[in-house]
Amino acid sequence: MIEVLWMAILLGLYVGVVPVYLGMLPLNRLKALDDRWMTFLLAFTVGVLFFLLIDLAAESFEGADGFIAAMQVADTSSGTIPTIDQAIFDLLGLGLAPYAGYAIAVFGLVAGLLGLVFVDEKVRSRSDTTGNEALAWLIAIAIGLHNMGEGLAVGIAVSVDASTMAATLIIGFALHNLSEGIAIIGPLARGGESLDVKKLVGLGAVAGGPSIIGVFIGLTWFANSLAIFFFAIAAGAVLYVCIEVLSGIREGGVRVNPWSLHGGVLAGLLVMYLTSLFVAL
Repeated sequence: MIEVLWMAILLGLYVGVVPVYLGMLPLNRLKALDDRWMTFLLAFTVGVLFFLLIDLAAESFEGADGFIAAMQVADTSSGTIPTIDQAIFDLLGLGLAPYAGYAIAVFGLVAGLLGLVFVDEKVRSRSDTTGNEALAWLIAIAIGLHNMGEGLAVGIAVSVDASTMAATLIIGFALHNLSEGIAIIGPLARGGESLDVKKLVGLGAVAGGPSIIGVFIGLTWFANSLAIFFFAIAAGAVLYVCIEVLSGIREGGVRVNPWSLHGGVLAGLLVMYLTSLFVAL
């Protein structure tokens, strides 16, 4: 178990933690951007989040589509049907079991959305937290939930000895998460606040750290229902943050440069798509 834990930590650091921190490094340079480029940066954040939202929702509902079939097939790594999946199947019976995956996905989506509403209220109620900093924490939380799902995929690939797939996932997700680090610091650059090192370290840990948890679960205890729920709850959280970032761009009624706004969103989508190709190869 100790060896598995160390493997999860090392893989999680490489896949999620280190790339996120690297993406956060340009913060001081980005603070000097003018309004047009600052809008572009925030719109880039929206593009990154939109891509994550589409990706997470697709993963969750794809898992829901195949849930009934997956419950009747033994897990490759253990040779048995995952315990949680079997329990759901036994509880619902053959008549209702085909709808279980969709119910889990919808429940996770709602839980992620409302959960971040609650977290947002708690974060913004802190007297020492600015609006831009609070938004950065929300983005970090949403990305952290997403990275837990990525870690889960890596852990599963490693556990079934799919070395080529595992290597591809690790490299692809690492590149992917560089852009996520940039997305986190977008609101901070806009606000121009001086953030202490502890808070920056905390943001990176919240965004990248869940990768370690995901890898560990994938290596030791995987269930199809758990994967559906992880991806759905992350999708709900990302949806909430997308709305918050967009409303932040329009805050104060100031007209933004449409080229910067739409160009930034497209750039975020394009960067995330290109880095995701490494995963799909």
